[in-house]
Amino acid sequence: MRELGNEMQLVEEFKQYLVLEEKSKATIDKYMRDIVKFLYWEWEPRGSGNVTIS
Repeated sequence: MRELGNEMQLVEEFKQYLVLEEKSKATIDKYMRDIVKFLYWEWEPRGSGNVTIS
């Protein structure tokens, strides 16, 4: 199984960038939630990729 180690490091670096840019805590929190949700969605195991329409 793959790990999100490298991606999470990049997310943390991006968070630090946002802090340096003086973004609000609410903005940073929202960005972090969205990014983490996207990463977990991207890494989610999927089926064979074949789609059947009935």
